[in-house]
Amino acid sequence: MRRRAFTLTEVLLAMIVVGIVGAALTAALFSFLNSYNQTEDYTKAREEIESAFQVLSSQFSNVGLGMPNNTIARGSMGSFVAAFASHDDAPVGSVMSLMGGAGWGGPITVTNGEITDSSKWVTTLADGCFSGKELYYAWSIPTGVLVSSDFGALMAKPKKIPDAALKDEIVYMSWISQDIGYWGGDTLQLKKNLGGGLPSLVKTGGWLTFPSFGVPIWVKSNATEQTTAIVAPGALKNKNYLGGVLYGFEEVHHVRAARLRVLSGDLVQELYEAPPQAKPSRQRVLARGVAGAWFRFYPGERLLTLDLAVLGVHNDSRYASGKRPPGWPSSAPEIGDGRHRILVESMTWRIRN
Repeated sequence: MRRRAFTLTEVLLAMIVVGIVGAALTAALFSFLNSYNQTEDYTKAREEIESAFQVLSSQFSNVGLGMPNNTIARGSMGSFVAAFASHDDAPVGSVMSLMGGAGWGGPITVTNGEITDSSKWVTTLADGCFSGKELYYAWSIPTGVLVSSDFGALMAKPKKIPDAALKDEIVYMSWISQDIGYWGGDTLQLKKNLGGGLPSLVKTGGWLTFPSFGVPIWVKSNATEQTTAIVAPGALKNKNYLGGVLYGFEEVHHVRAARLRVLSGDLVQELYEAPPQAKPSRQRVLARGVAGAWFRFYPGERLLTLDLAVLGVHNDSRYASGKRPPGWPSSAPEIGDGRHRILVESMTWRIRN
């Protein structure tokens, strides 16, 4: 029996059909891989961003708690810096005075570099906010311990300032009426509500706050029976008269400070925890693969916004984001590297204190 072979036309038609089907399958495969890579890029980036936001949210909720805010322009000794300033009885100041002193604009301070470098300060409001690539901030951490109402001294009216010349130069007073209270330079004996000092809570040379008091207190010495502390010891010397009413049974809070910036592609938090706080106690990476961070603080509304841009994990110039990826603020510098997708997400916190 004679077998019939395929004709040339049939072979060509078959090749065309196979080619069309193969091209469609190849396009579908590339589309799937691109979609998968895009999903993986944005999923990984979002995990980094949300992890950073979660850590910062708990800290930003207590920024400035129990501390004064600046009442004069940066570059001068405002109430915030003066409250933490060093003095003869407190030879080592806190991180707020050691890290640039007057460079701090308050418990939330936006900069474009080292706070000790005045050329890096952000002193001009743009669109109602201070904006820059770094953030310095101070916050209070609750300890869960209440203090006794016996402070070893009674509250009194503000002391008369003996130096008439200094009195004329006072730039800030924290009280409105002549109510009684504890004032800058006053020594307090702090005891736990159930008795005993606070050596296990606050180290000598450290700082603590009470939310309703509004002025930080420096720990001069610790003993088993009591902790000796001084209210804002350097404030009056720096022409700020700070104080207020303090009752017992209030919770002790630690004072902490930190600097946020992008280093080698990571969002890094430099923590200042232990006295004398002349340099960071440790560094903590909050997010990896960071293309840029931009901070905006609106002093009128007391709002802080962080725009965080994170690179995708795939290096492919065909799908890379532009120099200014969607969502990146127009006031911020360009960040695209031409090789990665970039996800930008923002979060805003209300600074209550």
